[in-house]
Amino acid sequence: MFAQNQRLNLFSKNSSNLVRKLLLGAIVLGASFGCQTQADYTSRTVKAPDFQVSDLKGQKITLESLRGKVVFLDFWATWCGPCVISMPEVEKLGEEFRNQDVVILSVSVDANPNSVRRFLAERKVSNRVVMAGNSGIDEKYQVSGIPAFYIIDKKGHVTKAWQGYNPAMASLWRKEISRLLKS
Repeated sequence: MFAQNQRLNLFSKNSSNLVRKLLLGAIVLGASFGCQTQADYTSRTVKAPDFQVSDLKGQKITLESLRGKVVFLDFWATWCGPCVISMPEVEKLGEEFRNQDVVILSVSVDANPNSVRRFLAERKVSNRVVMAGNSGIDEKYQVSGIPAFYIIDKKGHVTKAWQGYNPAMASLWRKEISRLLKS
């Protein structure tokens, strides 16, 4: 036990290896999953900015064309570790709500669509992938870090938003989408 006035220096030679390993593990986990923030818009009406993006086949998609559906936006990039970690959960979300009024749009902020195609060819991704490109969608949604996730209700209002990734988010996504489908 440490004396009341004695301070613990976690990086000194006298500190235990276990404490150093635990601290390093926490730092690595924090860096892997990024900072997690959540915004809850359910208590106020926030109109989702309209957008026009193109999928990898060149088909145009606008938010207005998705009116009447719950929209889940996933901003990501091929070079983003936490984005890659979150992809299987976003994919499961798409599978779970596939036959319902839900649209999952994975918005790549990569500059090169060919690198995105190569990346996706190596992974099983069935959700619709669109390119942010010069559309300004990332600026309109004030994306300051990726991954970033937004849920938009059937009337075109943002109800929830998250930046960063934590595996616990998946249950929050499902809960919010289910709530919106009932309303």
